[in-house]
Amino acid sequence: MVSARNFLPLYCSAPVLLFLFGYSYSKRFTLLAHFWLGAALMLAPLAAWVALRGELAWPPVVLGGRCCSGWPAST
Repeated sequence: MVSARNFLPLYCSAPVLLFLFGYSYSKRFTLLAHFWLGAALMLAPLAAWVALRGELAWPPVVLGGRCCSGWPAST
């Protein structure tokens, strides 16, 4: 039995990791570092959705935007 592998998370991981690593540099160059962190955290539900389902969809984007993006900016 041959299993189908989901390579979409692997291909999408490089831009997401670059964006996450960019947060530490954003603290040095901008006053909006909390918003950068919120956007980086917003990628987590989308990445989990892609890893489990193997497709991009709107529910994790909406849920991630509501739950994760505003939290760091409010602290």
